[in-house]
Amino acid sequence: MDDFLQKIDRCASAIGSQYLYQLLHKYESYPEKLDRRYNEYRIFLNDQILREKIQKPMLRLNRSGACYIESILEFITLSEKSEGYIFLIDEIFRGANTCERLSSASAVLKHLSEKNINMVTTHDMELQSFLRDKHEIFHFMEQIENNEHFFDYLIKPGPCHSRNAIKLLELIGYPESIIKEALKLSKTDFFHLDSAE
Repeated sequence: MDDFLQKIDRCASAIGSQYLYQLLHKYESYPEKLDRRYNEYRIFLNDQILREKIQKPMLRLNRSGACYIESILEFITLSEKSEGYIFLIDEIFRGANTCERLSSASAVLKHLSEKNINMVTTHDMELQSFLRDKHEIFHFMEQIENNEHFFDYLIKPGPCHSRNAIKLLELIGYPESIIKEALKLSKTDFFHLDSAE
């Protein structure tokens, strides 16, 4: 199926590719849903202006760094002019140091949520605990069975408690010494680095 996806994927953004992947992996037998999906396809196929109007902002989701920070600032500006927006944010402030990423993300998301809805993806378990008072927490959960890694793409309530990154390193062949060291460090206060400053 993944080879097939690579051949047909013409999406302008990673988000579009993920959506297409999910559609291909979910069999749909209800005629009304299939009709709606076909009608949406026809609209996008026939309306180039609408298609480009949606694709251009989606392309920005592929960027990182300064462009990403500028997008967050645009969200803040929009939220101060009006309300009722739904902001989609993927891995807010990725690449920043842990302390400042969590502090900045928490402050920004609390600000945006005053009059709007935030839909945010994050791997930061600490960020989830900062935001519980004003945000509902949901998660996807990956699974590893028979040394195969997969997602079921079902949204589940509450924070995610699974930890599989080190297991993934092992599955793809990282040296055993790295796996052992990573497991050892994951059980310590290794992540409170800024207290040593």
